[in-house]
Amino acid sequence: MVTLPSNELIKDMYTEFGLTYYFSEVLCQGLGIFYALMSFKNINDATRPRLEEKLVEAQSLTLGVVIGKVKPLISISLQTKLDQALEKRNYLAHQFWYEHAYDMAVASGVIKLIAELRQNRELFEKLDNKILELTTQRLKQIGLTEGTIEEYLQRGLAGEIEDPLPLKVPLSKKMVRIIEVYDIVLDNESIALVFLTDDKQFLQFCDIGLGWSNFTQIQPNWKVNNVLKQYLPASIVPRPQVNDPWNYEFNLPKNSVLWVKKGRNEKTFKWGIKAAKK
Repeated sequence: MVTLPSNELIKDMYTEFGLTYYFSEVLCQGLGIFYALMSFKNINDATRPRLEEKLVEAQSLTLGVVIGKVKPLISISLQTKLDQALEKRNYLAHQFWYEHAYDMAVASGVIKLIAELRQNRELFEKLDNKILELTTQRLKQIGLTEGTIEEYLQRGLAGEIEDPLPLKVPLSKKMVRIIEVYDIVLDNESIALVFLTDDKQFLQFCDIGLGWSNFTQIQPNWKVNNVLKQYLPASIVPRPQVNDPWNYEFNLPKNSVLWVKKGRNEKTFKWGIKAAKK
């Protein structure tokens, strides 16, 4: 005799499906954070705006794409498990309901579906925990202590809201037009350059060219950089060819070149103008 599934059993199945798919998205986001932290050749090359740009980029990636990006950074065993997770997530998204239409008609079939979903959810959870472990290791390399990491986790669990990531588009090789460059004094009294574009973006040097800046408006104490002013306005590619971080060049008007190189000390760089020979 065929036993029809109860309403409660059907609800449990839909709930389990929602949880399972949710944890596949949690895994995707965790992989994105891991990729953003690990994709710097040297973590000392990272600036906060550059990390934010990588995080925004990572959030836009599908699970398959972000798995492809992290594969060079993880073990073969973990690569294989992530491929399995991707296959199961895609199956849930595109085939699960179609292939199990008949199973939903009987109680035993629904119970089987719930068990399958739970098995998939456990896989997604285990992989997310592994990625979180690797991410925590990377955070410690950056200099965050276990106490600081735990504090952030507890704040998240408590529902405290962090500042959202900037609503900006990651930079590319598409040209931007620089109309002004400012010298600004930072908290440690060092001088930084801020580039202003014709569409009101504020950019600064980063490991691979021009990157985002946390500044959103010109401040009264900013001074125009007179060295660069003579080459403006200038249309430049913000992401030039880069072989090593903090080692690149921008072509400027008057057949001149703006070069950037690493400084002698960690987290420092130098720049200059290579003018055309007369």
